[in-house]
Formats: sequence, structure tokens, C-alpha cells
Amino acid sequence: MIQNTPTYQPIPKNEGLYIPPNPKYFDYESRYTSPHKNQLYPVDLTPTPISNTSGIEDFLEQRQDVINARIQMLYSEMGVRSYINGQLLYRINYDQCTCQNLIMARGEEFLDRQRMDLENKILDLEQEKRREETALFRDLSFLNKEMRFARIEAMEEQQKQALCLNQEAII
Repeated sequence: MIQNTPTYQPIPKNEGLYIPPNPKYFDYESRYTSPHKNQLYPVDLTPTPISNTSGIEDFLEQRQDVINARIQMLYSEMGVRSYINGQLLYRINYDQCTCQNLIMARGEEFLDRQRMDLENKILDLEQEKRREETALFRDLSFLNKEMRFARIEAMEEQQKQALCLNQEAII
């Protein structure tokens, strides 16, 4: 939770034009973390220089570099997706606060069509928030699946490299 935040108290009618945002819509900071700085930027894909070693060693090293770059790109995609999710949730929360502010500005004694429309809009925004969280889960599940495959492939390549290099040393 956010510390040292003032409690939300509606402003009575005609005491001011500004109504502060309702903090109950902005509790996402405790639930969502922002991605690491290196996850927001593209991966450096500069190829490794070719040395004067045997062809199989170069091939295995290049293959390992490709797999490592793929893993880094997956981490980057996960970070970007989490960042986009945070931005979308912030905007939805802001829209909810705007609707709540409009309701409070009209006063508590009015129960008319416009107030009901604003209340429905708040509920629709809450539903949109749930859909976004579901989409984030689906996207991150897919990326985690791809990450597992890439890590397994990296382990297989390391085993192949160890096997090939040990066989060359034995011969």
C-alpha cells in the first residue's frame, strides 16, 4: 500500500472545483511491479567474432549465442508486456477516478440517469481491468512456455558442445 496518503473524503458541493483522486483505484503499485530497466530495451545481437578454432567449435558457439539472444529477447518481451499492462491499468484507474469525481461533483442526493451511467461506466472499467489482467496472464504464460523451450534447447546445446569437445580431446 502507498504510505502517507491522505484518506479520501468527498468535497461538499460548491466548496471547490478540484476533487482529489480516490486512492482505492490506485492500489496497483502494491500488486504490480515495473519491469527491470534492462527489460525495456532491445537486446544487443552483435555476433561474436570468428576465431581460428575448428569449425565445429565455432558452429556450437554461434548456436549457443543464438539461443542466449533468444532467451534475452523473451525476457525483454516479458518486461515490455508488464510495462504496457501497468500503463493500461493506470489509465483505467484514472478513468475510474474521473467518473467518481463527476459523481461526487454532482452531489450525493441526486439519483438520475447520468449518475447511473457514470456508475455503470465505473463497473465497465473494472471489467476492462479484469480482461487486461487475463490478457497479461495469457501473454506471459505463452512467453514462459517459449522460455522453457529455449532454456531446454540451451541445455541440450551445452551437452552437445561438451560431448563434441570431449570426443575431440579423446581422439
